[in-house]
Amino acid sequence: MSGTRGASLTWSREEDEDWAATVEVRLVLRHDAPDGLADEVLAEAHEMVAEAGRPALEVLGPRRNTRARSPPSASARRTVPASTRTA
Repeated sequence: MSGTRGASLTWSREEDEDWAATVEVRLVLRHDAPDGLADEVLAEAHEMVAEAGRPALEVLGPRRNTRARSPPSASARRTVPASTRTA
């Protein structure tokens, strides 16, 4: 977590701070996000939450739904569903 912009954000609610921390960790550790991406995402989220005047959870949804979608693995792409296999 090399950026400093995300660390300088001041969230007005403790639950928003927790939400942001979880999103940052997931982006950086689980998805190998490029440097600065987490800071950009959090800056945009912070702006949206501030403009709405509502908690991040209400504006942006649960933390578990904010994770980036990873492309399917090579083995998953090769798997053919049983319904399309020929006998």
